Amino acid sequence: MKKLVSLALALILVLSMSAALAYSPEAPITILFWHTRGSGAQQETVDYQIAAFNETVGKEKGIIVEGVYIGGYAEIMTKMQLASQSGDQPVVAVLGNTRVAIMVEDGIIEDMMPYVQRSGFDLSNFPSSMLNVPYNDETQLHSLPYIKSTPVLYYNKGMADAKNLTPPTTIGEFEDFCRALYTVGENGETAVWGFYGVNDFTYYQGAFLWQLGEELWDAEGNSPALEGSSMLTVLSDWRRWVDEGWCRPFDSTNASANMTDLFYQGKLGCFLNSCGAMANIVKYSKESDIELGVTWFPTYDVNNTIVPIGGGNIGMMKTGNTQEQLDAGWEFIKFLFTDEMVAYNAIHSGYLPVTKSVATSQTMIDFWAENPLWKIPYDQTEFGIDQAYPYFEGNSELKGNIQSVVSLLIQEQSISTAEEAVKQIREINAHLFPNW
Repeated sequence: MKKLVSLALALILVLSMSAALAYSPEAPITILFWHTRGSGAQQETVDYQIAAFNETVGKEKGIIVEGVYIGGYAEIMTKMQLASQSGDQPVVAVLGNTRVAIMVEDGIIEDMMPYVQRSGFDLSNFPSSMLNVPYNDETQLHSLPYIKSTPVLYYNKGMADAKNLTPPTTIGEFEDFCRALYTVGENGETAVWGFYGVNDFTYYQGAFLWQLGEELWDAEGNSPALEGSSMLTVLSDWRRWVDEGWCRPFDSTNASANMTDLFYQGKLGCFLNSCGAMANIVKYSKESDIELGVTWFPTYDVNNTIVPIGGGNIGMMKTGNTQEQLDAGWEFIKFLFTDEMVAYNAIHSGYLPVTKSVATSQTMIDFWAENPLWKIPYDQTEFGIDQAYPYFEGNSELKGNIQSVVSLLIQEQSISTAEEAVKQIREINAHLFPNW
């Protein structure tokens, strides 16, 4: 009996020694933070957040965060899936909102609800539209809104003012606006394109489908847009814009970069882009001596002004990480959602303030008063729906299939009509919708 007691005491001593060896200022722990913010204002902002944590909470508790730029949302998901097998994994990561569900179902994302409950973290401070993504509900929390956005219409205000143009609201007004900005040179070649649209069907074009009353997928696993007429309407209009000459077909590679380069060169009148690009677009427009205008995302229906809420969430990777590492990761996540960090992120990048306390703070009120263009994306959140909502298991495959066909219709133009494109889209996605 004495031996058993001695063994029990020894075990308690070992466990207590292990707890004492947990990270501390004298024995800090280093954790990896994988993110998608790799250049310009985005990189500067995330570097500031990491440094601020390491110099304050990190120094106090013995946590060092190392940030690593991985790429876009697709790249970061793929590398996290591979890292879960190789052991070379992050603790905290930026997660594309439409890809969170895949990683949760793969079993690699930690449920943060227990951390929320233990620390008293206030989830009510987040707008429901930003928390409403798959695998978040009253009992589980697999991601938090971090770099969230709505799309807006950026335009050359100098060009528009010179032609007495008013920023458009409806799609009809948008067409007239773009036609008026379109300019042909003396040699008969395009001098200024009216519009350039990129191929991102769950963000930009997906909003048009919502406005027409037929979303790309619904909670029952159907595709109202493909079963109805909205997909045909959106593709018919886009192809017509291209055929009329004022809309430039998107490039097969580097479409977004080529689009903004044309704008800074004065060769593009307007384009749709995320508010997350606001800081860089403001900066480079000013450097290019272009007066920038920003207005609401145009709508097919003024009574149904819907815009998508996109961008990146943040979460923790449980596969391969110890509880000690996850606890350290939660400290970093809590820090990112302090008022100071949320405000800094919004003001220096263009992404939305993701908490109610910051959106209504004097800091943001004063900033928006001095920079009214930056408030437009947030005002749109009143009509926002997260692009990952509702959950549909085949959303990534559906999006990829649609965009492949759209490239043939708009960019390569090997498909001549929108009717033919919709037919192909239905055929290649039929296996995703067994109710058809």
